[in-house]
Amino acid sequence: SDEGYYVCTISNSTGGSVETNPVQLTTIPHITEEPVSLENVTPGKPAEFTVKATGINLTYTWLWQTPEHLFPQNRRGYVGNAQILRINKVELSDEGYYVCTICNTTGGSVETKPARLTTIPQITEEPHS
Repeated sequence: SDEGYYVCTISNSTGGSVETNPVQLTTIPHITEEPVSLENVTPGKPAEFTVKATGINLTYTWLWQTPEHLFPQNRRGYVGNAQILRINKVELSDEGYYVCTICNTTGGSVETKPARLTTIPQITEEPHS
């Protein structure tokens, strides 16, 4: 990647020189590892979605694709500068699709493909004979 800080030095034949202020070159973040869908997670167990990206000064925002887009915070945690979304105790209501938006400080952004979370079917009522 060509991202980084650049300085231009101008010099003349008498040995005089001057440098410009550093200029930061950034590109949009590049996803190197998409989050993987988690199928048949046992309720009560933890689950993690992981994303990896390259770039400078990245921020990660996870969204749960539901009408409210809200995570129950008492069961969620972020690891590694939010590169990992951890659901501490999966519940049936956590099923759905999760995406991560990755941004840099210059406004460049990219969104992951949706990763699906499903749980193992649970017997909620025993059959009656």
